Amino acid sequence: MQTQLPGASSQIKVLHVDDEEYQLETVKTFMGQLDSSLQIEAVSTAQEALQRLDEKNFDCVVTDFKIPGISGLDLSRKIREKSSIPIILYTGQGSEEVAEKAFAIGIDDYIRKEIEPSHYQLLSKRIRDVVEKKRMENLYLSVVEDTRDALSISVGTTLVYANQALADLVGVKSPLELIGKDATQWIAPEMRLQAKVLSLKRAKNDIVSRSHEYDLLRGDGRRIRVETSASFIDFNGGKATLSFTRDITERKEMDEARRKSEEKFRSLVNLAPDGIITLNMRGVITFVNPSFLKLTGYSKEEIIGKSFLNVSTLRPTDMASNLKLFTNILRGQPMQPIEFQWVRKGGSTCWGEAHLSVIKISGEKRELIGVVRDITERRRLMEELQSYSKELEDLVQERTQMLLDSEKMIAAARVSSMVGHDLRGPLNTVKNAVYIMQTQPDKSAEMMRLINSAVDTSAHLLDELRGMTKETPFKFEDIDITNLIKSVIYETPLPPTVKVETDLKGKCVLKVDRIKMRRVLDNLLRNAVDAMPRGGELYLSTRMDGDDVFIQVRDTGVGIPESMMKNLFKPFVTTKDSGTGLGLNFCRRTVEAHGGEITVKSRVGKGSVFTIHLKKPVAESQASLRESTEEPLEAVPVSRDSDSL
Repeated sequence: MQTQLPGASSQIKVLHVDDEEYQLETVKTFMGQLDSSLQIEAVSTAQEALQRLDEKNFDCVVTDFKIPGISGLDLSRKIREKSSIPIILYTGQGSEEVAEKAFAIGIDDYIRKEIEPSHYQLLSKRIRDVVEKKRMENLYLSVVEDTRDALSISVGTTLVYANQALADLVGVKSPLELIGKDATQWIAPEMRLQAKVLSLKRAKNDIVSRSHEYDLLRGDGRRIRVETSASFIDFNGGKATLSFTRDITERKEMDEARRKSEEKFRSLVNLAPDGIITLNMRGVITFVNPSFLKLTGYSKEEIIGKSFLNVSTLRPTDMASNLKLFTNILRGQPMQPIEFQWVRKGGSTCWGEAHLSVIKISGEKRELIGVVRDITERRRLMEELQSYSKELEDLVQERTQMLLDSEKMIAAARVSSMVGHDLRGPLNTVKNAVYIMQTQPDKSAEMMRLINSAVDTSAHLLDELRGMTKETPFKFEDIDITNLIKSVIYETPLPPTVKVETDLKGKCVLKVDRIKMRRVLDNLLRNAVDAMPRGGELYLSTRMDGDDVFIQVRDTGVGIPESMMKNLFKPFVTTKDSGTGLGLNFCRRTVEAHGGEITVKSRVGKGSVFTIHLKKPVAESQASLRESTEEPLEAVPVSRDSDSL
């Protein structure tokens, strides 16, 4: 039930117990007219009264001395066993002896019945008085017992009252364990004398501070810090000390931690190698550390309290940009570290780097903090490094050109040597055939055939070399890769000892250069056949993964030595005795020009697998792989079997 404040307007529920029907009606009628806040409910027996009290909440019980089967005193005893509700004994047959017994069992008031109408006004007032007194007691108990502060009353240093909060504070179960004890026995020994002296001074009305701090030793042995506020009160005809005690251990620990943190922060700020400055929201400098003074050459008195615009460290030409920067920071715009120039007191110009941000000081108060670092030496080194880098870049470019020219000469020499070696045979054939024609004219026809064959061989060699080295523009068009692979297989002369198997999933349309991609496939097929001089199996397949297409050429040939794998796609690298070493280089450049890549895996004696991966192929914005309705070419045996290398 909510406790009403004394004097507050509220309804008072009264249970009236009397065996006279006339008396019940009279009291109810007159009381209702005199005080509308009184709500009176009447019963005629003790049993009814106890039942109503169990069922409802009442603020007061008014009972007659004589009621059927039980006296008003006995009824009051039963009520007191369960409740502290105010009880008024209201009877016309009372005596001093009855009154004494009534007060002994805890009845709050005793009133004799009178006939005069004014008597009901007295009864109304007495009912309200006992109810408000009870409410005051409840309020007092609520404040005292439920307060978080420990409360005690002591005469001298002896405790005569303590609430539960004090019991909890010193580490005992009940306040009863404290009553009669010396209040100083829980104070740390080194502080007890001080507490007793203060108590004596207070008893003599000496002027002492009301608030003091002590260390208490709890029952569990833990030491805590408390703050006690004490004052004198009247108590049982004498003077006593009313004390409020609060545990401030956590607060003291926080204060100590804050103090250490502030000392540490102050030390860090004062010892920081970078300059630190703070400004209020009007741009007035409020703090600088020693490093900032060292950077500028000014004293603290020459800077603190001045607007940053009036300090001579900033160049006049930078005032507008600095003011704009300050305004942007106040508006909450995020700021990156800035580089700027400042002027020292002696006039020299330096370069600095500043980190700026807004910080909260207390409540809504804000300030701007800047951390400034001297980067003059760093700027000088950077300029020297840039100059050195430019010189080094020019030197590298010069040496690179020399290297390229050297590589071109080496490549030209290798090509010249290779061409000379490959053409020497056909030229010797022509030379010998001419000699025979001169010495044996009858063989001229046969020799002419030899000469023509040698010339064709030479021309084919030169065409192949030109095709491998000449760069021509790419012409992209929609091509069905599946049909392109089939045509390459069909037109490539394959020895009968080589068995061809394919796993071509279906139609795969990509935008590629038909001629160049055909040459790539032709090169890979010829290389695979050349790698199987004694015959073997040649396997070609296509596969799609999302928008990516994979073309695979696998053979069961002699394989590629590990020493050659790293440089296999470089020009002039070949495993063939009569090869140019330009075929695989052409394949790699062509595939990469299509946005793809070509890779190889090989094991000596087992064979090789070349994989072309065309990334994100395009044919009407997307490569499509679907079941082809075309029949495979009859000259190409097709097998659905596929074995990994």
